[in-house]
Amino acid sequence: MEPQGIESYEFDSFRVDVAGRRLLCNDQTVRLPAKDFDILLLLVSHFGQVVTKEELMGYVWPDQFVEENNLTVRISALRKLLGESHTRTRYIQTVQGRGYRFVAKVQTVDTAKSNRGEWTPPDTQRTINSLAVLPFGLITADPHEQYLGQGIADAIITRLGKLKRLRVPPTMAILRYSRSEIDIQEIGQKLGVDSVLTGQIQIVDEYIRVTVQLTTTQRWQVLWAEKFDESFTNIFAVEDRISERVANTLIQGLSAGEQKNLTRRYTNSTEAYRYYLEGRYFWSKRTEKGFKKSIKCFQQAIKFDPHYALAFAGVALCYNLLFSYGLLHPAESIPKSKEAAGRALELDETVADAHAAFGHVKLMYDWDLPGAEEHLRRATELDPNNPTAYHWYALYLRCLGRFDEALATLSSARELDPLSLIIKTATAGTYYMAKQYDVAIFKSQEVIELDPNFPLIYTFLGLAYAHQGLYKEAIAAARRGIAVDPNPEVLANLGFIYGMAENRAAAMRVLDKLKRLSERQYVWSFHFAVIYSGLGEKEQSFTFLERAFEERNLNMVLLKVDQRFDNLSSDPRFTVLLKRIGLI
Repeated sequence: MEPQGIESYEFDSFRVDVAGRRLLCNDQTVRLPAKDFDILLLLVSHFGQVVTKEELMGYVWPDQFVEENNLTVRISALRKLLGESHTRTRYIQTVQGRGYRFVAKVQTVDTAKSNRGEWTPPDTQRTINSLAVLPFGLITADPHEQYLGQGIADAIITRLGKLKRLRVPPTMAILRYSRSEIDIQEIGQKLGVDSVLTGQIQIVDEYIRVTVQLTTTQRWQVLWAEKFDESFTNIFAVEDRISERVANTLIQGLSAGEQKNLTRRYTNSTEAYRYYLEGRYFWSKRTEKGFKKSIKCFQQAIKFDPHYALAFAGVALCYNLLFSYGLLHPAESIPKSKEAAGRALELDETVADAHAAFGHVKLMYDWDLPGAEEHLRRATELDPNNPTAYHWYALYLRCLGRFDEALATLSSARELDPLSLIIKTATAGTYYMAKQYDVAIFKSQEVIELDPNFPLIYTFLGLAYAHQGLYKEAIAAARRGIAVDPNPEVLANLGFIYGMAENRAAAMRVLDKLKRLSERQYVWSFHFAVIYSGLGEKEQSFTFLERAFEERNLNMVLLKVDQRFDNLSSDPRFTVLLKRIGLI
């Protein structure tokens, strides 16, 4: 990646002297640490292009292991030195979840020819490799059609997401942007994309008009715009044409297989398809009410088309998340998820969501780790733009203590959905379980900056502090989590931290509170095992772990890497328990 044949790079009043390894401003040398110069040189020599964090760290710190926040600190210092403000990017643009891009106009001085060449806008066919499809605006008097704007965007995302040469953030990543608040540059920065597809839908009787526009995020260049008029029964044709046109604009030489995937239809029933789109709309709400409404919509789609594999996969995902969020007992949710996922795969083995759902159940409930790996890997292969599949596969890797692989997989998930709180939280949790507490704290604080009301992150923040002996900070973090959502899991974590801090009286108060709560609602035995472990009461902790095993508690699959039970690890009963779960 070293620049070749270039004497210097010039932008505004600055000059980067390559041979002399100097930065000059108005011909005066600017003092710059060597590592900072390396970062600037790499960014400037690739002006207009995204340089990933991995590329920067590999170039600046070759053959060294350094934490990512070292790069963040040096980039911040470099921005200050160049005179950038907090409110305006003049030189170094952050591409969320990916890396950085140098965006100023640059001139190069060629060593051999000693001439200057001004930077020109990048060639679209060469540099645009990512696209955000925003929810389409909707003009209709019928409130029951509101799902269509998001639904059609979701369908196009699914189609384009199968192209391995194009990165397309998932629907969950783009829901944060309503049409009234569109800022192309902001979307480009936060989602790390080079282009954006926007659209508007107008419905009159049974006719639909879709107006779409494809725009670059760097220079606001409209690459393509068009209107489509069809009867609603021909909505598939509209989606086909939009997907094909976008793909052919951004990618040269689509293969026959890629072309086929773009226009593939999983149903020919317009009625089934409308219910499926509505189901996806409610699924994206990620609430108990939304999941249950989504299941009803998917089931209606199946009534119209009993061979609709995507609708069965949708049912499976809903039951998976109801189980994961603790909203439905596994005795009810797991059999329904398995049945739906299994039926989807019987109908079509290539449905990635069905593999992801099946793999997640095999991991978190069946404890069938080989089966989980098979399905989760298959999901990522079938849909390389599916962040949920990468996230769940990373959980599998984490359970086995394969932390480097887990973090690399989570990096792929974050690249697809840079603003996902659950994926960022999983990253913090993985660093905690890998005993990299400083990084876990840093990553936890990043999540809190985005949303201080996301309760799960306080668990990992509190535990990371506690394992460093910072009990005051750990208790404060756990209490903040309880203030956000006083559920049994965060209560158990507070009790454990009190136990570690040798505040037995406080830990017993939390334990009593959890017992009283269990009289009004079901509380997993696992949560009692956590507190007893913190108190050092091994016999009680083993008793409740046995009960948690019988309950098939999803946390049990993390037992090998859950440091809250480190004090039990030397006991032969713990080894037996790990073997029964399949972790060793």
